This record gives sequence, C-alpha cells and structure tokens, in this order.
Amino acid sequence: MADTEEEKPGTVTFHLIKSPMFRTIHVDGVFGGTTPRGFINMGLYSERAPFPKQTTYAIAEDGTLGDEITDIRVQRDGPVREIEVNAVIDLRLAKSLIEWLNSKIDALEKKESSR
Repeated sequence: MADTEEEKPGTVTFHLIKSPMFRTIHVDGVFGGTTPRGFINMGLYSERAPFPKQTTYAIAEDGTLGDEITDIRVQRDGPVREIEVNAVIDLRLAKSLIEWLNSKIDALEKKESSR
C-alpha cells in the first residue's frame, strides 16, 4: 500500500488532530507547583466577576416577572478565578515550553517595535 505523503529519510511526520474535548480558553494566570513524583502541575485560570448564586424577582400584578430585588441577591464578595484546565508536565517539556514561549515573545516584541 502506497503512502500519499512521502517522508524524507531521518524524519517523522506528526498529524495534529483535535481531541473531541478540544476547546479554546482565555488564560489570566496560572496556579500550581511540583508533584511528589517530580512533575510540574499548573492550573490555568481566567478571572471574572462572580455570577450570583441566587436571585429573587418580584411578580407583577399581571403575573409576569418583575424587577430583581437586588438587596437580597446572594453572591460571592470578590472576583472569581475559575480554573479552566490543569496541565501536568515533566521537566523536559517545561524547558521546551519556556523556549517556545520566549520565541513567541521575541516575535511579538519585534512586531511591536516595527510599528
């Protein structure tokens, strides 16, 4: 059976396929540390204002939903850091990630300075 893609000797081609759970997330920060087995654990989070836990509305005389009674709203007092995903990586990948990030930072800085 012939391959439709030819590989050069000494090369390997990886196919990038999105997992069924793939999604794009916004990241405002990271929280984590090291694990007892020598990995780096990082939870990527986004920050937002809290959603109310509970809201109460008046019922109008005609039976329709009226205005919210905001003084009895139940919600958190401060901002929320919602952990979107947790990633566990080894030391080799952490170093590779630093190099990759630095290359992207350099490219952005070059683009910014050329404006």
